[in-house]
Amino acid sequence: MMNTDQQFYKTKVDLNVIGDVSLLKNNYDYLDLIRPRIICRKFKIKEILYNANDSFKNIYFINSGIIKTFKTSSNGLESISGFQMSGEWAGLESIGNNSHSNYAQALVDSEVYVINYQLFLETLQTSHSALSRFNKALSNEINRNTNLINILKNSRREKKIIIFLMGISHQHGNDDLNDQEFDLQMSRGDISSYLSISREEISRILQKLENSGLIFVKNRHISLLNIPKLNALCGNA
Repeated sequence: MMNTDQQFYKTKVDLNVIGDVSLLKNNYDYLDLIRPRIICRKFKIKEILYNANDSFKNIYFINSGIIKTFKTSSNGLESISGFQMSGEWAGLESIGNNSHSNYAQALVDSEVYVINYQLFLETLQTSHSALSRFNKALSNEINRNTNLINILKNSRREKKIIIFLMGISHQHGNDDLNDQEFDLQMSRGDISSYLSISREEISRILQKLENSGLIFVKNRHISLLNIPKLNALCGNA
């Protein structure tokens, strides 16, 4: 059984660091409302944030690091449902349910804001406009994630990998249209599970893209060398 009995600690939280993809973007009028409801917690690599079937109590904002969410089969195999990086949330899929449907685990040492969802909503009740905007932002975030899953599910394998790499680059805050680089924090096995592509096929496609001068790969370091052409391969030109 995965242990979630780590000790909490409280610290002063600067919510202005929450990034552009955050549900809290531009909603500074109610940041002070929720500040007392936030606990900042550090998770070590491979540490569990929550288990599947744990009671749903909190939502989790990733301030730094990366979290993977996944399910396990009866024989213990992992099926990865997503990677949450700095500026993103974990636990949203369990809103409206009594328990979590996924496991969430830190892939690297991570700092996470743990927010009790019920107390959070009660706090937002003091501002109707803030609650309304939060609900709208929450809906948009869930729709964005759903659309991404559908795109990955219905795309050819090369397109899946390109979309995945460009998404990771965007999450790192890379905006240069000609050269974006980053380190992959997840293993090839995790990527294989998430994209439903074999490790061998992932390596073959990465090699093909590198031979075409579109990317550069060195171990886990990735450079995207030609964003317009990568977009064209995804049908986004």
